[in-house]
Amino acid sequence: MRATPRQPPLGNSGRRRGRRTPLSAAGVLAVVFWMALAGVAAAQNPAGTVPPDAAPPEPFELGLPPVEAPTDAAAVEEADALYADGNLQAAAAAYKQMLAAFPDSPYQAKVLYRLGDALARLNRADEARIYWERLLAAGPDAPFAESVEEALLPIYKREGELGKALDIMLNRLGRAPVERKADLLVEVAELRLDLGDPERAIEDLLRRQKYLPPEERGQGSARVKEVIDTRLSASDLTALADRFRDPVPGAWILERLVRLHAEASEAYPTEKWGERYIAAYPDRPFADTARDLIREQKRRLRAHRHRVGVLLHLSGDMEPYGDRVLKGIQLAYRTARDRLPDGEVAVWVRDLDAEAPIFSSHVAALMREADPEVLIGPMLSGEVRDAARAASRARLPLIAPLVPRPAGTGTIVLGLGVTPEMEGIGAARLAARDALLHCVVVAPDGPYGHRVTAAFASELTRLGGQVQATVYYGTDEQDIRDRVKAMVKEDVRRGGVPAVNAEDMKDLSANELELAGLAPEAEAGPEIQITTEPLPPLQGPPIGPHGYYPTFDAVFLPGPWDRVAVAAPHLPFQDIEVPILGTSGWNDPRLIGTGGSAVTGARFVSALDREGPVGKAFFKAYRKAYGEAPDLFAALGYDAMQLALRAVVPGEGDPWTRLAGPYTGATGSFIVEPDGEVVRTLPVLQVRRNRFAPAGEVSLGAEAPPGPEAASARRAHAAAGG
Repeated sequence: MRATPRQPPLGNSGRRRGRRTPLSAAGVLAVVFWMALAGVAAAQNPAGTVPPDAAPPEPFELGLPPVEAPTDAAAVEEADALYADGNLQAAAAAYKQMLAAFPDSPYQAKVLYRLGDALARLNRADEARIYWERLLAAGPDAPFAESVEEALLPIYKREGELGKALDIMLNRLGRAPVERKADLLVEVAELRLDLGDPERAIEDLLRRQKYLPPEERGQGSARVKEVIDTRLSASDLTALADRFRDPVPGAWILERLVRLHAEASEAYPTEKWGERYIAAYPDRPFADTARDLIREQKRRLRAHRHRVGVLLHLSGDMEPYGDRVLKGIQLAYRTARDRLPDGEVAVWVRDLDAEAPIFSSHVAALMREADPEVLIGPMLSGEVRDAARAASRARLPLIAPLVPRPAGTGTIVLGLGVTPEMEGIGAARLAARDALLHCVVVAPDGPYGHRVTAAFASELTRLGGQVQATVYYGTDEQDIRDRVKAMVKEDVRRGGVPAVNAEDMKDLSANELELAGLAPEAEAGPEIQITTEPLPPLQGPPIGPHGYYPTFDAVFLPGPWDRVAVAAPHLPFQDIEVPILGTSGWNDPRLIGTGGSAVTGARFVSALDREGPVGKAFFKAYRKAYGEAPDLFAALGYDAMQLALRAVVPGEGDPWTRLAGPYTGATGSFIVEPDGEVVRTLPVLQVRRNRFAPAGEVSLGAEAPPGPEAASARRAHAAAGG
């Protein structure tokens, strides 16, 4: 049974006040007299009117005591009496009436507390917490707040509302005397662990040490180590490794990471964290253990029949990119390992940002230690050229995950990278496929924007089309309205028919009006008459009610999804309602929510295939393994490892023969030619209301000469003079 909360004093006298006192005989006679007098007055004035100058009689003129208005103090005393007598139902009703009648009463905190307690004792906990939380909203120092927090804490824990429970514990910690803080910090740390905040939990336990007597601090340290060893995952510990560098708890965090990865037979992370431990704490006993575990992992890898060597930047400035590529590689390896015989294939990873300063020394060390049959990496074109020389001498295939095959590397390199030029060519071929041969470009200013735009324009021209205008906007620019508006005005000068109304006409010159077929009538005076003849039907989706017929068929809008979400809404505001084409940067579900109707229906080419059968399986497995969505770097790593496995797993022919042929992966479909050239086919996706839907694909292979130019209804209409 729940203990009844402590009740505050009821008054200085200790006597419960507020009970009703029976009227005396004289009081009864006075009331009767007053009522009789009121009846006489009513008889003398049947209409019920009162003379304007008549003043109401005062009670004392009749010999009666004055009638006092009810007060909040009296209402509280009446409710308190019911509460003290155990009449909780009536007390709750009386407290509610008091809160309604006196919302600004200084007794409010007391009433909220006792009302909540009465309801809780009536097994109406959900209603009780409403009133208790109203009290706490006044702040942790409000009257009765401590008692309310004590009552709410088990409710919050039981309901899983750990954030609110933590707020209460932090308030209690702030008020607690020094001798209580050590115990409270343990409770705070436990709540933080349950909330998934191990960093602050460790900080709380370390802070606790200063409140413990010297003879108990050893036990306090042991509790920190226990949390590290039993409560934290490898991903938790990885996030903490850079935060805590002191031996306590830094050495324990690194030691636990080494042991976890060694137990999972993960050679690279065992070596990574083991080397870091040895460098930071060379004199601690576990340093020798770490060396032994690293050697054991390398012996285990060398015992496999086939080995794949991996060269990536896994620390330093490029660590985020290398880490995502490695996650894709590891996911592909774990997926394949379940269907391979034990000891068949091992992955040997080397960090290009580790101790050796010269790139060639990393390659030589990997070749010497791992004796691989195929190499994955490195990440940059110059490094691929250097690695290709070593791979060529050993007659090993080299799969470059992030770059296409650099010039001069011969057939030894298989490059999977997707460049801005590839995206531009793919988008141009998508435009030509859909007969959108006259386009404008709205692109972010910078290397990517200029490269993808140049490739798009060149390929569209080759296919018989044309880029009619290009607008570049700043990468941090939030309002490109004026840029788009200027583009529309220029299009009107080329023959586009603007969307106009009386206000719009003011912004158009006489020449522009004439070009648009909107010349004013001579007798019209200041009012401009607009022709109302319907425009002919247009190619593609309906233009809408405003009637702007641009000379272009589509807008090419390359760039990352967040910049597209800024730029795209400006198009319909300028009545541009033509198809929109995009690139791989669109391939993020956040675009659907932020871009809204401005991007709905748009199509884009993307090397990241979310909707194909392989792509869907990859996305699902990656999210399950790492708790996040993959990006193009991870997908390229995944495909690189799948190709490497195809090369090393025994089959017909040598590794080169096994690599050649068609392949479908997380980055779509491509063909590996016998000379190692990769010919991609980019998936095309369409933005729907709540998802990306497949919309075909475009090949980046050699194209046949373009056919006759597709008819453009907009250009034909403009040529006809509107």
